[in-house]
Amino acid sequence: MKSPDSLRAVLQFQSPVAKGSVIEVHAVIRHPMESGFRHTERGEVIPANLIRQFVCRFNGEEVFRADLHPGMGADPSIRFPFRAELPGEMECEWMGDQGLSRTLRRALSISRP
Repeated sequence: MKSPDSLRAVLQFQSPVAKGSVIEVHAVIRHPMESGFRHTERGEVIPANLIRQFVCRFNGEEVFRADLHPGMGADPSIRFPFRAELPGEMECEWMGDQGLSRTLRRALSISRP
């Protein structure tokens, strides 16, 4: 598994927001991608190191999921809308090859009227 320090991830969204507002959640991860198609000078295949799945939960309930494929860019940037009805915690997790895993959490606050 890659150490969390070698995977730079960002989870961004506006907070606090008015109850019922639709916000844009933006998640990006930078990691040492490898396609699995390249070879070393000795002809050995360099193993794939790709982000395969992204899951986002709010207060423990899944709100977004994406299965990623080799055609994705090296540092996937994912944006999705989310309706903020309650305060809570957004948790986004990236999973991939070679035990690659990274989770970020961020609080979402609802502003007072």
